[in-house]
Amino acid sequence: MAHFLPNLREQRAREALTGPSLQEADGSAVAADLHDVATWERLKLGPFHPRSGVALPLSAPDRAFLEATLKRAAAYRELMVHDPAVRYPPMAVVASDAKPTPVAFRRPARDAPFDFEGAVTVTGDGRFDLKSDGPPAGVPVVARFASKASHQRRRHRPGEHREGARRPPPGGPLVLYYYITR
Repeated sequence: MAHFLPNLREQRAREALTGPSLQEADGSAVAADLHDVATWERLKLGPFHPRSGVALPLSAPDRAFLEATLKRAAAYRELMVHDPAVRYPPMAVVASDAKPTPVAFRRPARDAPFDFEGAVTVTGDGRFDLKSDGPPAGVPVVARFASKASHQRRRHRPGEHREGARRPPPGGPLVLYYYITR
């Protein structure tokens, strides 16, 4: 889960499109570095949420594991950047507008846990919102399409080829974006 947390640069870019990810009851931003375990504790996220079922305080090994996981996630997310030295192939983004997609969570009062049931939603596929889906800033996109497809269902397993389905041509002209690392 932590590998999908945005780094601070991505978080600011996303919030410019959709507003703050963590909000007070009035919609104002709650400052958060989601790769810092102290932030999780202060904001009552993950194992620190009262309804998590986790006995607090965390044991030293559990806290160390969470800290290490968040650091690895931050390092991974830092790889998700535009590299000016790379000549990228033409890319198209196919983003879904099929489902309400959570982009922000509010807490009813300062120092209260966030309400994960009543998320602020926008159009997307249930995981990625339509506006901010795509490669890192700076990677050229030749076309952008909205689709009713979603990540929620899969007709076959990844890597399997269904009989009668067209295979993409090798070296085809478009690369559909999912994630690009350097």
